[in-house]
Amino acid sequence: MTVPQSRAEWHRRAAELRYANGHFIDAEHVPARASRFTVVNPALAQPLCEVAAGDAKVVDAAVASALRAHRDGAWRRMAPRERLQVMNRLADLIDRHTAEFVLLDTLCMGKPVRDMLAVDVPQSSLTFRYFAELSDKVEGAVTATAADAFHYTLREPLGVVGCITPWNYPLMQIAWKIAPALAAGNTVVLKAAEQAPLSALLLAQLFVEAGAPAGVLNVVSGTGADAGAPLALHPDVAKISFTGSTATGKKMLVYSGK
Repeated sequence: MTVPQSRAEWHRRAAELRYANGHFIDAEHVPARASRFTVVNPALAQPLCEVAAGDAKVVDAAVASALRAHRDGAWRRMAPRERLQVMNRLADLIDRHTAEFVLLDTLCMGKPVRDMLAVDVPQSSLTFRYFAELSDKVEGAVTATAADAFHYTLREPLGVVGCITPWNYPLMQIAWKIAPALAAGNTVVLKAAEQAPLSALLLAQLFVEAGAPAGVLNVVSGTGADAGAPLALHPDVAKISFTGSTATGKKMLVYSGK
């Protein structure tokens, strides 16, 4: 998708844009089963689209998909240089879909087009390239011990990582969270901010197009109470990465303890 060069062209492309409005689980778009929520264009204070509202059952399905992918090992056992190549291809696809990412985040949360073009999109693809290069640099260590013993430390993927992102830098926050998790060989369930969930769904689709196995990256749309809390409380989630308010951050600590 070429980048528009005029205001009129941006408006035309925005009018033609089609939205993925379900969840993304096990490499497939999953439509809403029942309830939906409205994403509002804040510049116009008008509805933009309806998106599937996830709940505990949807979170269970997404986590189960990520756990299967982790146990299957297609991603964590993939040669580090191959993971690097997949993540670099994803970065290439982000660059190729610049205009689409610009439109999705701008229409959802009001960020100026110039900021998306200058900062959010290029920095997001750069984040994936940076962590891609770290994929083959996760090293173990052999420690000094008795002559008749062999002792070593080996860093291994944790398993399913739950990521919860805020509305203000939708694409960049997603990249900052999932890129290191994926580079280390983990699988991910992402709950993007309900104010701006659309770029997450596009990113997950592009990750599969880049060559990632099914189930490695799953996206659940919904509110913090209905989808974020079940993700943080889920017993099969090995780690939670959260950015948001202090009050919700305290809840995340409680959920993690439970």
